[in-house]
Amino acid sequence: MERTACYSLSGYLSLKPCGALSLVLPTRRYWCAFNESIRTLEFYQSERDLTNSKTPIESLSLYRAAITLSTTEERVFVILTNNKEHHLRAENHEALMIWLLGLQSKRDSCISSNNGSSLHGIHPGLDTDEIINNEDVWNIHDSDSSTPTDFIHPRMFIIERTNPNDFSSDDEKYRSSIMIESMNRKLSTPSITGLQLCHGCSLSLCSHCRSAWSRSSDLVNDSIPNRTSSSSYSIESSDSAFCDQRLLDVNDGLHQNNIQETLLTLKCELASLINKENIYQLIIKEKSNAIRKLEKQLSDVVQSPTPSSKQQTISKVFNERSREANNELKFLHCEITRLHDILRDDDIKMRKLLKTIRSQQTQRESLQRDYIYLLQTTLSSEYGRLFGGTKHRDRLKELLAECRKRDPSLPSFESMDGSGLYIDPYGFKHEKNNQNDCLQYICVKLAHFYDSKAHSTDESSWRSLIKLYQNSSTVSKTLKYLVRQGIPDHLRTEIWHIFIQKQTSHIRKEKGALYYQNLCHLLPNSDLNSKFEKQIALDLHRTMPANIRFANRESEGIRHLRQVLQVFCLHNPAIGYCQGMNFIVAVALLLVEPEDAFWLLIAITECHLNNYYDIGLIGAQVDQYVLKDLLKQKAPDIDQHFEINEVEITSLTLNWFMAIFIDTVPFETLLRIWDCFLLEGSKVLFRFALSILIINRESILTKSDTISMMKQIKDSTKNLIDVENLFKIAFEDLKPFCHRKDISIKQAYWTKMLTDKVLKRRLSKEGFSKRDFVFEEINSSSSSSSTTTTLDCAVVLPGNLVWIAFGSQYSLHIFEVNVERGIMMNIEVTYNSRAFCMACVNSELVLIGTLCGTLLGFSIDD
Repeated sequence: MERTACYSLSGYLSLKPCGALSLVLPTRRYWCAFNESIRTLEFYQSERDLTNSKTPIESLSLYRAAITLSTTEERVFVILTNNKEHHLRAENHEALMIWLLGLQSKRDSCISSNNGSSLHGIHPGLDTDEIINNEDVWNIHDSDSSTPTDFIHPRMFIIERTNPNDFSSDDEKYRSSIMIESMNRKLSTPSITGLQLCHGCSLSLCSHCRSAWSRSSDLVNDSIPNRTSSSSYSIESSDSAFCDQRLLDVNDGLHQNNIQETLLTLKCELASLINKENIYQLIIKEKSNAIRKLEKQLSDVVQSPTPSSKQQTISKVFNERSREANNELKFLHCEITRLHDILRDDDIKMRKLLKTIRSQQTQRESLQRDYIYLLQTTLSSEYGRLFGGTKHRDRLKELLAECRKRDPSLPSFESMDGSGLYIDPYGFKHEKNNQNDCLQYICVKLAHFYDSKAHSTDESSWRSLIKLYQNSSTVSKTLKYLVRQGIPDHLRTEIWHIFIQKQTSHIRKEKGALYYQNLCHLLPNSDLNSKFEKQIALDLHRTMPANIRFANRESEGIRHLRQVLQVFCLHNPAIGYCQGMNFIVAVALLLVEPEDAFWLLIAITECHLNNYYDIGLIGAQVDQYVLKDLLKQKAPDIDQHFEINEVEITSLTLNWFMAIFIDTVPFETLLRIWDCFLLEGSKVLFRFALSILIINRESILTKSDTISMMKQIKDSTKNLIDVENLFKIAFEDLKPFCHRKDISIKQAYWTKMLTDKVLKRRLSKEGFSKRDFVFEEINSSSSSSSTTTTLDCAVVLPGNLVWIAFGSQYSLHIFEVNVERGIMMNIEVTYNSRAFCMACVNSELVLIGTLCGTLLGFSIDD
């Protein structure tokens, strides 16, 4: 059904042409009327065309339009809408002001009607302070721009009103005064409002005119439809589950595109409003300058000796121009205020859209990560079959292409399909021979990428916490939490450097800042222990052969590795070089400089893992006993299973502690463990060791064979790519964990026990040495022979057999006696030390202990 048009504001305006032909085309005069039904300003040839309901020549929508004054011509105002300017000339100043205020009011009603609320109102369910003060505040323009139209998006608006109706009431009063003043001047132009007032109306309207005015207003109000519409920018969440062979639902993608298009439109409109506001400010500045100029002219005229009639004329002209300028200034002030309100509303809407977009992006990445985990679990299963043909492969290819845009270091499908060889950013070569292994490796890299993005933290937050850590003697809980979430790859080198410096600050202060360089200069002329130098040379080429930085003798990694290890031997000759140090230094060299790698080795051997690398490995053995105690507390079923099956788990976990899980877990997992270790110390090693055993609880409890149990734990740990589960068990499921003080008490207890045990063993060894010396003296004084063979010990074996050990100080011979047959025979087993004891184990194995501290084992069947 066609709607009936209703016009509330009409009169003659001259439309000036714009653009390249503005100087050629003439200015045309039109009858203009505001159509209340469709909220547009329509242009007709004459008033009769409007009366006859002809099609308008042109129409302008006032929705989100800006109205300003021309800076070059008088009685000309400009309507900016849809990125176009329309220059309109009024008949006189009074008509100009009535058009300006009237169109401004209509423009505001258009915005209110489209938004479903008043221009100055804000949706009651929206927390403005929360949105405006959000930490993700963005600037539309750069603050250092030099162009006049540049503008910094405000956090606090420059105009604040305690009463939102103040300007509206002033505007209504001002409009009334302008209309009455125009009628008092008896203008010859047609009435702008379409009503002819009687000549008797002066400062107040007569009853006849007032009733006519009321009828006109009622007609306008009745013509405006009462519409209630919700905001066109509201966002509805949608389920983005994977279906229809797509990772995300198509509707979610369309919805995302609509949001982005809406956001782009709002940004364009916002930029346009900002430009309009700047224009208004320039106009205000020009008008203010004009007023000051006129005031100066007036003062000059008043002071000059001119005839009184001329002074009156000049004063009258000045007052008239001053009144016009004041009217225009007041209009521009009101327009800027309303544009600020529009700008604020748009800002709130855009922030809501940005929040919604961020929320949907987070949800989308979470679903992608879960999909990768499921796909990875399927590929890691026994059969590793994927249903759906190449659907999952194509989907994985799409995800990889999308992630490579944000991280080009990720492997590509082409490189993996072609040669099957990929070199990661750390220099490790990964060669995959079949498609299943290739897909599984890509899943691992994508899972690591999504995990790093899920826990990403602003770089400024990291730097502020690190600065606080450097100046404090304690570690804040916030920094611990962030490090446990994973240090960003691009910050890991810098943060490790700070951790190492903080841990070794007391040693660096004692030795000096150039300590490492001085040791490097002393190295060529040093008296390095030949034993250390030989062992270092042997281990250099065994270090990370799959890494291109340690691939050959001439590589820079090998050169730096040799230098750091030799310099450390000069620094601490008591420890020197132990096997395993080469891997620790090699991992450090992949991320930090050689000097930092040297100080890291000092931090590990002298601070974090004290007494780990001495002759008796006391510190490492002590921590294995502490680990057993903690395992008994946190996983008693696993500990009991080990005891029942006589499994010595320390034979496996000792290497975990001494090498700090190097060559035990994947490299990405190792970096996460080292992040925590360098900050928190050796306590986290107990957490991770227990977590690995708990992860393998089911497979451990189902096996009773020691070898298969150890193999299962090793294989599982080698493929431990689920870092999030490992850290969840280590720092959440193990709560409450043993305090550092309690661990120190346990370490002190076991250190004393092991020290006493080592001391007794040493005294026993010295006692046997003295006894051998006595035997040697007796033998030397005996005239029978230079060496005397004695029966040292014997053991009874199944099958009526007896093994007898004969020997001297430097020899051992074993004979077997068959009791039933009465035969003794030499089984031709010899050793270069005297036997101290013999024992039969499990009816299959004979163990022989010698005076030199060696334990020999012989199979009875052999």
